[in-house]
Amino acid sequence: MPKNQTAFSSSAMLQGKKVQLRPPRPEEMKFIRWLWSDPETMSPVGNAFDLTDQEAHEWFLRSINPGSAEDCYLLIFTKQGQPVGEISFHHLHRPSMTADLNLKIAHKERRKGYAKEAILLFLNYFFNGLKGRVLVDNVALDNIAGQQTLFSFGFEHDPKVKDVFRLLMTRERYNTLYHRNEAPKNQINKC
Repeated sequence: MPKNQTAFSSSAMLQGKKVQLRPPRPEEMKFIRWLWSDPETMSPVGNAFDLTDQEAHEWFLRSINPGSAEDCYLLIFTKQGQPVGEISFHHLHRPSMTADLNLKIAHKERRKGYAKEAILLFLNYFFNGLKGRVLVDNVALDNIAGQQTLFSFGFEHDPKVKDVFRLLMTRERYNTLYHRNEAPKNQINKC
């Protein structure tokens, strides 16, 4: 990808009733750094960690601007514009159109319906906008809440994998469960 071209426009977004999803702007790295360093938010998915200024800058260049064609990272905002979490796919394998899913809602913002709306917007974008085939999430074996959340959206457990609790959703399953089969009307330009 040319250096002056971003993976997708920071003005593009997916719009729902409660949330909007869009790529972060440089000034929003403060929220991302806080989210990843917050022990209450990170404990179910791993350890909290701090990024130095240099690490944050390098991550932004690698993941957002210019970004990569194999990753799509979006922040989750309330209708009032407050960031409450993140959703993304990583390591998109183009031949199989399979990627890893990431969803994180700040601990203090959980149980307000943000995750549900964000994941449904994102799944529709991935499966029907990008024509993705499979989204996978390797959830920690002891993260029962995370497992139950993904089950509630229709993800299925892959029992062949033993070291993590692998959950996956296929395009066919998503479109059957949610009666969808067309690209979202508002979508990210390129991811």
